[in-house]
Amino acid sequence: MRTSPTGLSRPARTIFRIAPARYLIAELITFGCLFAGMVLAQDWRPVGVPAGTLIAFLGGTVVTIYYLYKVLGSSAGWVVPLTLLMIGNAVLGNMVIGNYTVYDAAHPNGTHLIITGTYWLAWGTLLGAIAVTVALAAASGERWTRRHPPHDHARRAEFIGSGPLS
Repeated sequence: MRTSPTGLSRPARTIFRIAPARYLIAELITFGCLFAGMVLAQDWRPVGVPAGTLIAFLGGTVVTIYYLYKVLGSSAGWVVPLTLLMIGNAVLGNMVIGNYTVYDAAHPNGTHLIITGTYWLAWGTLLGAIAVTVALAAASGERWTRRHPPHDHARRAEFIGSGPLS
């Protein structure tokens, strides 16, 4: 940490100061968790299927929402669209990437699902929708933080640095 002319510490330059990098990080978190879960589901069957789907859905959703809300300042209203899109992406991606077997009461031993181009098209559309939704959530957070600047950081840093242990 560097110090300002007033002697207070300032945060150093980071990658977070570049707007496209913040957007890219938000997208990489979402798609990284999604594809990590899909790879796990495909490679470690049958145990990996539920674990991979949970990583793809819960991991992607929770980490993305945390990043958007805590780091970028987006609204909590993005939780519902992101959650719904991640459910669709996790389930359809699990079917398309490699778990073609479906179990139900009529087929207790499982039956193979025929994956056609329509499945790929639907999944591609959902992936595009999640990319646009994350980009919009990141952009709305940027606009909100510009209109509502954080509280006086100099006073807060002064207060934190004046405790009995400093």
